[in-house]
Amino acid sequence: MPDRQKPGETWLASATAPTQDGGQTIDPTPDESRVVVQTTRIGRFSLLREIGAGGMGTVFAAYDDQLDRKVALKILRKPRAGNERQRRQILREARAAARVSHPNVVSVYEVNDADGLIHIAMEYIDGETLHSWQSKGGHHWRQVLSMYIQVGQALQAAHEVDVVHRDFKPENVLIGEDGRPRVVDFGLARVGLDDANPEADAGTHAELRAQGRITLSGVVAGTLGYMSPEQYRGGNVDARSDQWSFCASLFEALYGYLPFTGKTIAEYTENVYGKPLAPPRNSPIPDEIHRVLLRGLSVAPDARFPSMESLLSALSQEHVDDVASGKNLRTLFTRAAIAVCLLVFVGFQIRQLNRPPNNTEPIIASIVLLSATLFGGLAYRRTILSQRIHRSTWLLMCVTMGQNFLVRLLGWMSALPRAHVIPIELVVITGATLFGTLSLLRRGHWISLIPLGTAFLVHREVLPPRVGIIAYLLSVVLFFVIWQRAATEVSAQRAQRSRSSSRSSKSDRSRSSPSRSSPSDGSSQPLVK
Repeated sequence: MPDRQKPGETWLASATAPTQDGGQTIDPTPDESRVVVQTTRIGRFSLLREIGAGGMGTVFAAYDDQLDRKVALKILRKPRAGNERQRRQILREARAAARVSHPNVVSVYEVNDADGLIHIAMEYIDGETLHSWQSKGGHHWRQVLSMYIQVGQALQAAHEVDVVHRDFKPENVLIGEDGRPRVVDFGLARVGLDDANPEADAGTHAELRAQGRITLSGVVAGTLGYMSPEQYRGGNVDARSDQWSFCASLFEALYGYLPFTGKTIAEYTENVYGKPLAPPRNSPIPDEIHRVLLRGLSVAPDARFPSMESLLSALSQEHVDDVASGKNLRTLFTRAAIAVCLLVFVGFQIRQLNRPPNNTEPIIASIVLLSATLFGGLAYRRTILSQRIHRSTWLLMCVTMGQNFLVRLLGWMSALPRAHVIPIELVVITGATLFGTLSLLRRGHWISLIPLGTAFLVHREVLPPRVGIIAYLLSVVLFFVIWQRAATEVSAQRAQRSRSSSRSSKSDRSRSSPSRSSPSDGSSQPLVK
């Protein structure tokens, strides 16, 4: 049963619940940041209690008499007296934001102007802010990343209908009791600000600065630490600005601090054009994810990802079985495999030029290679542990080398001629390449025919044992070369799809732009400038 207001009960009370502004428990003493309401009812909504105040207005728990449900009612700050243009802009942008429909976006039920107050009726959520959730600690970085990917999907849905948040931060995300995050306050960052007459809003500007929010002439209001560089310099603010704010928030969630700092606004503005802070030493976060964040935090909007979808794709593929993931480690694998195989081949050819092969030297080679693989895995353990394909490949290498070490050891203990041991080694490498190409690369299955065919011919004494070594090394090299080529193809296909999607989105916006203008006042502006 909704907690309806009892007769005689005051509508104003302190609250400890998280607010839809990301505010904390409030002081009931009126101040400049709160909307003073001299009524217990607005339209069809009965006010129950105040639950938060922020730069854009005040949030109340309210009861919808018509639909019999509890809602969160945000009452926005009044525009300057007589500023009809600003009032229409507030309503227009609030209604545009209400178009965003996504499971990770707080539901907006109504945007209206009643009793002289502009209000937004929203889904009431019992829970906590994303900032509060991540500040508790104890979350694995995968959990944090998964939570932010859900939040990023909400931003992506907004961008697809030309709505830009302009003030994304962890305080503007609520996590309900069901564990699902919801983003709030889409498109409302400039509500209450008169872009055409910034001097008229000098008091509002000072207030926002006091709250850690700043606004300059021609600049969307935002929050220090989460504002993109273009917001500081008064440039064009579009979906890429949300992308920057998202990456700054995720950076803070993963590493415990924001990528840029500053004791004053001037110092912060200067720092935001430099390099982000380095991650902590021994951080468990894979380097690939850090590089994605660095690209999203680029000063130039064009250097960031072409869309929120591309950014989320880059973040997601780093911890799944993706053939294109972990570019640096994959390249290192390939180069190391080619170099080692070449050195082994040349060394064995020189060593065995004038004498028959024996079992002792291959055993020593197995010990060296297996040790190098184990130590290499420890050195790159973060990437290997976070990416399934690298982890599986590394384990496959260890198992294959371990098996061949045992084969060579048993051959030496049994005094088997080297010519009889090599076909067994080739059968082991056949199984390894077949497993790797079928389950990991999903291509290049023909590689396994090389060691298998060579094993048969060496066993029949059609080919000398020395050729078996060549087939062994060639199979390893081809596996990594095909992996590298496959990853390059997949990356190119993704880039092409991303460019096509971006062109299609721009074309759709171009065709639909006239419909987003309001003919009523002649001062309408597109939602995304």
